[in-house]
Amino acid sequence: MTNPGEGGAAAAAVQVDAIPPTFAIEPFDKNESKWSRWVKRFKGALQIFGIPEANQRNMLLHYMGAETYNVLCDHLSPTEPETKTYDEIVTLLGEYFDPKPLEMVELWKFRQRMQREGESIAEFIKTLQREAKHCGFGEYLQKGFRNQLVFGLRNQRIRTRLIEEKELTFDKAKQIVLSMEASGEGAEVLNRRMHDVNLTDRKKSQPIRDAAAASAARKIFLKVRVGGSLVQFEVDSGSPVSLISSAYKAKYSTDLKLQPTDIELRSYSGNKIGVLGVVEPKVAYIGQTNKLRLFVVDTKRHLLMGREWMQELQLDWNDILGGSVSSVDKITLRTPPPVAVKGLIEEFPTVFDESIGTIEGIQAALHLKQDSKPVFLKARSLPFSIRDIVEREIHSMVESGVLVKVERSKWATPVVPVMKSANKVRLCGDYKLTVNKCLLVDEYPLPTISEMFSNMAGGEKFTKLDLAQAYLWYDWRISRC
Repeated sequence: MTNPGEGGAAAAAVQVDAIPPTFAIEPFDKNESKWSRWVKRFKGALQIFGIPEANQRNMLLHYMGAETYNVLCDHLSPTEPETKTYDEIVTLLGEYFDPKPLEMVELWKFRQRMQREGESIAEFIKTLQREAKHCGFGEYLQKGFRNQLVFGLRNQRIRTRLIEEKELTFDKAKQIVLSMEASGEGAEVLNRRMHDVNLTDRKKSQPIRDAAAASAARKIFLKVRVGGSLVQFEVDSGSPVSLISSAYKAKYSTDLKLQPTDIELRSYSGNKIGVLGVVEPKVAYIGQTNKLRLFVVDTKRHLLMGREWMQELQLDWNDILGGSVSSVDKITLRTPPPVAVKGLIEEFPTVFDESIGTIEGIQAALHLKQDSKPVFLKARSLPFSIRDIVEREIHSMVESGVLVKVERSKWATPVVPVMKSANKVRLCGDYKLTVNKCLLVDEYPLPTISEMFSNMAGGEKFTKLDLAQAYLWYDWRISRC
C-alpha cells in the first residue's frame, strides 16, 4: 500500500507525462492566417499546457513574433506593451489586422460574385457562404444565398431548372445544383463509353476499320513542328488552350522546363482536368515561328490544338479542309458588292434609315391629377467633358422632331445623360421629381419570370425585336382628370 501523499505524487507525475514536453506554435503571419484564428489556436495551446493566466501575456508577446511585436510597439508608443493586459493586446491587434469590413462594400462584392470559368458549383457555394459573413443579411441570409446562387450560375440549363422550382429554398437549390452537376459528369462518362461501344459494333464484320473511319470523319489533325520534332495535333476549336499529356511531353519536349501555373481547366461537362504545368516551345508551321503556351495535363489522350494556337498560327482552313467534299473553295457574288448593297438599301429604305420612327395608330396619354401643380426644376450642371456631346444630342433631337424648343414653360425637369459607346450619349429625364408625382398611374401586374417561361413552353421559334430609342417612337398627349 502507499500513503495518500505518495498516491497524489504518482497521479501528478502521470498528469505531467501526459502533457507534451514543449510549447511550440509558429509566429503570427498576416499572409498565412487571420489574427483571430491564430489567437484561437494560441489560446488552445495555453489551455493544453496549463499556462497560468499570469504568464499568458508574456507568452503572447514572445510567440507572436518579432514583426507583430514591432507593430504592437508602434501602435502603443510611448506606452510599453508589457503594461497592457492579455485581452487588451488581443483586441488592439485584432482591430489592426482584422478590421471590420464595410457592410456596403462587402454586399456589393457579394452581389457581383458569379461562378467563374473552371469553378465547380460546390466551390462557388462555399465562396458565397464565406463572402456573406460581413454582409449583414440577418434573417435574409438564406434567401440571399439562394438568389445569388441562381443568378451567378454559368450553366443555363441548371439555372432554368431552379427558376421553374416552386417555393425554392437555399438548401433545396443546393441539392438540385449539386445533383445536376454530378449527373452531368456521370452522363459524359457513360456517353463516352457507349460511343466507343457503338463505333466498334456498327459492323461486326470489320469493327476496327469502321471505328477508325468514323473517328477520322469527325476529327481534323494537323502536323506542326514543336521544337525539333514534327508533332500531330487534333484541332479542337472548343478548347481555349493547347494541351499535351505528360507522356507526350517526355517524348517530344524533354528539354523544356515545366513552369507552374494557377490556371484551372475543366472539360465540357465541368470535370476538372489535372494541370501539371505549362511549357513554351517554339512552334513552326508553314514559314511561321511562334513561342506559344502548351499546357501539360495529367491525361492519356492525344495532343489538342486550341484556339490560342489556331489564332497565332493563322491557319488556312481552305487548305486544311481542301480534301473534304463539303468544303467551300470560293464564293462569288453575281452582282458586284457596291451594286448589291445599293439594291438592298433601295429595297428596304426604312431598315437602313437612322432617323427615329413613329408608331402609327397609337397615342400614349399622361393623365394628371386634378389638384396637381406644375413643377419647375433648374438644369443641373454637367461635367465639362460631356457638355459638347449633350449639346449636339439636344440639337439632333430638336432637328428630328423629338424635342420642341420653347421660350418658357411651367414644367421643367433636369436631364440625366447616360454615356454610350462610340462617344455617344442618351438623354433621359429625371421625371420622378416632377411630373411622376402628379400622374394617375394605371397599376398593371407584371408577369413573373416563371409565368413567362410557362407561356413559352413548347415554343420552337423565338424572335427578338429591338427598336432604337423605342420610347421616343410614341406620340404623346397630356390630359387632366
